[in-house]
Amino acid sequence: MSPRSGVIVFAMTLILPALFTAVSFAAPILEASPFLSFPGVTLGDTVSTELVLANRGDALLAVTAIDLPAGVAASPAPPFDLVPGESLRIAVVLAAIDTSNAAGSLTIRSNDPAAPETPVTWRPNVRALKFATRALTTGGRYPLGEAIVVQSTPADSVHIESMTLFYRSGNAFRFQPIEMTGDRTTFIAIIPSLFVLEGGVEYYAMGTNSGFTATDPPLGELRPNQVEVDSPLNYQLSPVVRNAGFIWRAGESIDFLLTLSRGTVFQEGTLFYRRVGESEYQETPILEISFTGIAASIPGFFVGPAGVEYWSEITSLTRTMSDPVEEGRLKPHVLRATSEMLEEPQTHRGGRYRMLSIPLEMPAGTGLPAILTDDDVFGAYDPARWRAFRYLPELRTHVELSPERADAFTLVPGRAFWLISRRAHHVDTAPVPGVSTPAARDFTLVLEPGWNQIGNPFAFPVAWTSVRRTGGVGDPVAYDSELGDYTELVPRDLEPFAGYFIENTSSVPETLSIPAVSTDSVATSPLPAPPAPGEVKVVVALEARCAGGVDRANRAGIASDALTGRDARDRAKPPRAPGASVRLAIAHREWPEHPGLYRHDFRPPDPAGHSWDLEVTSATAGEAIELTIRLEGRLEDGMSLRLFDRDVGSMIDLPAGVTEWRHTVLSLGPEQPCRLTLVMGPRNGDAGAGLRTLPARLELDAMSPNPARGAQRLRFGVPHAMPVRIDVFDVAGRHVARLLEEAEQSAGYHSVIWQPARDAARSASGVHFVRLTAGGETLTVRSVILE
Repeated sequence: MSPRSGVIVFAMTLILPALFTAVSFAAPILEASPFLSFPGVTLGDTVSTELVLANRGDALLAVTAIDLPAGVAASPAPPFDLVPGESLRIAVVLAAIDTSNAAGSLTIRSNDPAAPETPVTWRPNVRALKFATRALTTGGRYPLGEAIVVQSTPADSVHIESMTLFYRSGNAFRFQPIEMTGDRTTFIAIIPSLFVLEGGVEYYAMGTNSGFTATDPPLGELRPNQVEVDSPLNYQLSPVVRNAGFIWRAGESIDFLLTLSRGTVFQEGTLFYRRVGESEYQETPILEISFTGIAASIPGFFVGPAGVEYWSEITSLTRTMSDPVEEGRLKPHVLRATSEMLEEPQTHRGGRYRMLSIPLEMPAGTGLPAILTDDDVFGAYDPARWRAFRYLPELRTHVELSPERADAFTLVPGRAFWLISRRAHHVDTAPVPGVSTPAARDFTLVLEPGWNQIGNPFAFPVAWTSVRRTGGVGDPVAYDSELGDYTELVPRDLEPFAGYFIENTSSVPETLSIPAVSTDSVATSPLPAPPAPGEVKVVVALEARCAGGVDRANRAGIASDALTGRDARDRAKPPRAPGASVRLAIAHREWPEHPGLYRHDFRPPDPAGHSWDLEVTSATAGEAIELTIRLEGRLEDGMSLRLFDRDVGSMIDLPAGVTEWRHTVLSLGPEQPCRLTLVMGPRNGDAGAGLRTLPARLELDAMSPNPARGAQRLRFGVPHAMPVRIDVFDVAGRHVARLLEEAEQSAGYHSVIWQPARDAARSASGVHFVRLTAGGETLTVRSVILE
């Protein structure tokens, strides 16, 4: 089980009263290294040392746990035993996560009667990410338009994996990044000449080591280094407005030619321009050059895939004029740029579904394969190499890319798809050129009733708070391909190349209006404060996990502003992702207007309590699904949590003082859910009592399924509280596994899951016998495991 799973297994052990008192003079004695010394290490790296344990006593030493501080791991990990005289070297690995270098300690827990908790002190030696950055200039003002070489040198014994230089011209809005090259002792980067403009150049470097970063100067962009640059002596501008009304290529400058009416005496002028989506205009003067007329130019690096907005203003001897004539700043001209190839910035791992959209307007009829088949990762559509799906709200299901469904996979701004490839990939639009999405007005998406798969139509992030919606349109739901699950929080931004699910709870189509305004521009304008939410009193996090995946973004709880029916706090369950292996949902099939499955369901406070019906499915029938119930917050006095397994007829109390609990069910397949009910009610009340049945005598059902190739469920019932033990034996009578220690079981029905794969070293396919021992009785059933 990996550390990433976050699975902590709780074992309940019933301690029986002793039948007699034994006196023994033999005892284990734990001897451990009193102090651990770690070698010097750079922040973000790892370093190891050894912890030596020995048994100096004359009885078996059982080391049960080693309590480790954050960032420290030990291998092998307890529990383990040491016979008298035996010693063990344990590798202790420190992940350097801070530079405090404060002394710490770890505690060894054992059965040493004299020292059951043995502390071991340690002190790290972590070096901060320190380096020095300077421009290789001779001093004084730097020549205008010449590239600048910048060097960063790490401090002695400091390890830095990579270095990024951030630079900008003195009047630019944002820093531009560039990777520095070097041999980890010296890093070099060049600030392009296009950025060496009058007003000077500002720069700082960021060093990275295993996700940790540092900047030089320390305040980074708040107080960067500066290089003073010469003021320009002249301008070189081409004729302007030459291509007004045409489509332009991204990365190429746009020139304008201004023709004046006869008799106009030009005094001065300014061309105002910006990338579509930005709020701040850049300015360039319009100059009168004798042999070309009046000229100005927009630099090519400002002409991106989103297009350019511009307006102009000139002053003659008698008046000032603008184009457009009215509200030029608020309603500028828009030039749409053609991108020969637009590529997403990040690479996506292979073997994981993700949602994809294309933030360009492609030629009519261009399908998804047109931009993928030329890529070595994809090629011609082959489900063994890559697959694509799209959710159709009218069918309420995903459809796969096929000749019959080609229309559903045409590339349209605002349309998203599911994509998976065997190898890692990042998508680009080549060889098909695309044009900037129209940005003269908000982009409108029509959402059909139910769930809709949408994307950001623009080539820049758009803040969700700036999007307008009608009717019952909910918030977007993003999918985390690394987790293989939908995210818990509402996305702050709609990102280009990403996809989202949005639910329309109305019975008629609704609209989503996405403004052509980037998130950075929205951040410069104050947004109205949202209404204050009500108090969330209790949250119960629900998670389902099987061998193939996890479903974790589920919440049931109590909030002061919640309603019994559906309200703003309740969130419906998005459609199952293609390839999803497990699914947990809160079922509300009884709601007249909004029946279905939910991942968030909050209720108002009620002394009588509430119940939530849960449905759990997985892609493979017969596999074990582990449910985790995690209490976030505090139950009111006198209240408790109970889980009813309706398929088994059992009730499980969440013990007082425990905040996390697990229960395993056996999958019935993707179409037949396991049914459970979570009840929050008075501890001494009968909340959910109707979901529970009591057997009249000790019962043991047959294993299910039987025979099986995977896990099997064993259901048993006890007429009153009693200790129960369950063991598995092979046909030769050898003990194979213990499914349940002799633990107290409450009256009612219970179940345990046997996963033979976990006992593969001791069991094989064939016939096994499962024996239950309780209350002086023994019941046995047969289990058949297939290869």
